[in-house]
Amino acid sequence: MKFRVTVKQLLDGRYYARCNAAPQGIAQKHAETRDAALEGVRLEIQYQLEYCPCSSVAADYVELIVTE
Repeated sequence: MKFRVTVKQLLDGRYYARCNAAPQGIAQKHAETRDAALEGVRLEIQYQLEYCPCSSVAADYVELIVTE
């Protein structure tokens, strides 16, 4: 499943990634690196997709389409 994510570098050098179309609304993450911010959003979306503890979503199920 594909999700659009916006990522930008903040004035303090950290990165901010945000997805407005996550299953439960918004998924966002601040991190020291671009990759860490994107991974944090991907994990949050994956978490939101898992409707109960017994269900699971494969790690490669969530695909991010990144806009700078």
